Amino acid sequence: SLGEREGLMGNTGTAMLGSSAAGYYNPAGLTVVDSSKISASGTLFQNAVDEVSGAMDARSNTFQSVPTQVSTVGKYGDYRYAFSILTITSYDYNLGVNADLGNGLGTAPAHVKATGSTLLIGPSIAKKYTEQIYIGGSLFVQKDDQYANASVRLDRSGGGTQVHVISQREERLSTYALLPVLGVTYLAQDDIIIAGRLLGPSLPFAGDWIQQSQLVGYLDNGTTTNLSTPDTTVKRPGKTLRPVTLTVGVSKPFPHEIRAYSDFSFSLEQTYSPASGADEVKLSSAFSLSAGAEYGPHDAQWLAGIFYQQNP
Repeated sequence: SLGEREGLMGNTGTAMLGSSAAGYYNPAGLTVVDSSKISASGTLFQNAVDEVSGAMDARSNTFQSVPTQVSTVGKYGDYRYAFSILTITSYDYNLGVNADLGNGLGTAPAHVKATGSTLLIGPSIAKKYTEQIYIGGSLFVQKDDQYANASVRLDRSGGGTQVHVISQREERLSTYALLPVLGVTYLAQDDIIIAGRLLGPSLPFAGDWIQQSQLVGYLDNGTTTNLSTPDTTVKRPGKTLRPVTLTVGVSKPFPHEIRAYSDFSFSLEQTYSPASGADEVKLSSAFSLSAGAEYGPHDAQWLAGIFYQQNP
């Protein structure tokens, strides 16, 4: 979630007007901006610990920062414009594993670490098409950085045999793409707002994928066998994609200075390979539903919201 209002209303912002984060949620919402302004927001919202026990004993820690947003908004004649810097994803994931190897070998410790972030930078523009229809668009440069490291250590001895092995693999992905966002807003009767947004498809234009692997160890069963292999580094052009997402939003006023918002989003399934020879990445189709409400005058409001997302 982004924005000083949308983030507090369950990621609901498609049918919102005048928000500084409209360049991402729905650029058409910039149309009602009547003065220049700058906005910044950011929150820390997730720190989770998960434990799994059984054949594989694992403990993971995650830390994620909510998207940070800095936007400037202004007007020029009948047009409204904005320039935004948005951090829409940031994560740091650690997983410690004791895996049962079977065949009497017992367990072996393993560690997996993954970090990543997605940054959007770009302009937005909006205009009244008619008195009831607003249109707008944004074009962001999307920068993705991902890093993953997996390591396993095996130390076993018995029956006159010793095995000592350390295996490590790293992957780094740094890519650039263009991400278009199109939006339209319709002002219906009774101050009801109906809006739609199309996010994507992303258009990759530069990037690198680097994979490094290393195996060090030996087997001693009376004769020592070197199990080590040379370090290998593979570098290829890389890319990342964001799924095409269609969102429909509705906003409706109620008595006592209450306005309710709701959004429904659907993302299309996509499968792609970050680089030639790399494992494929599947972005499953998904849908989300969010709802929020604001109460009170615009300069002193109470906000609340809820967000639900399902990935089949």
